[in-house]
Amino acid sequence: VQRQFEDGARQAFFAKRYPSKETATALAATLRLLRLRGVPVPEPVAPRAQLWRRGWLLLDEASGERLSDCRDAMSPAQLAHFYRSFGRTLGSMHSITEADAAAVGLNLPPTTPWSARHMEWVRERLAVLDGTPEFGGIVDVVEAWFAEQHADEELFPAPVVPRLLHLDLNQSNIFVDRSAETVSAIIDWDEC
Repeated sequence: VQRQFEDGARQAFFAKRYPSKETATALAATLRLLRLRGVPVPEPVAPRAQLWRRGWLLLDEASGERLSDCRDAMSPAQLAHFYRSFGRTLGSMHSITEADAAAVGLNLPPTTPWSARHMEWVRERLAVLDGTPEFGGIVDVVEAWFAEQHADEELFPAPVVPRLLHLDLNQSNIFVDRSAETVSAIIDWDEC
């Protein structure tokens, strides 16, 4: 989407429709929180009320080049400098806690204990094998083994503090400021 101003200048926006106003609003709050913590993400643009009601979110266009488009042209020294910047960005991202989210009005679902969440993942992955001739017979055995391990407090001795994670962090969602050799934007926060 492009907006043209009276002086002829143009500004590009990224527009995406979400299933509900609540989903778009929660993502906008997440992006505001990330920006407050120094994570370079596109800024939500305050759209007209009728767009919010329909679940639309407008974001400033990401600056820089996609890492996937410029990585091969960067020298080893440039890449080293960039990846140090990327590491600092990840540290900022992963330092965000539930309390930080609550401070900006982001209502997160209740935290699932790590062992219960891990068992959900195990069951999801085992479901793919269930009923197959090669592996169907081991599904119950593997699930029982994991359940037994979760009963052992040495496997999960301390509570896990939930952190904000980007579940689709790949080279196409990371933008680079080539002149500064830093992260200029991280996009596609739908799965976080």
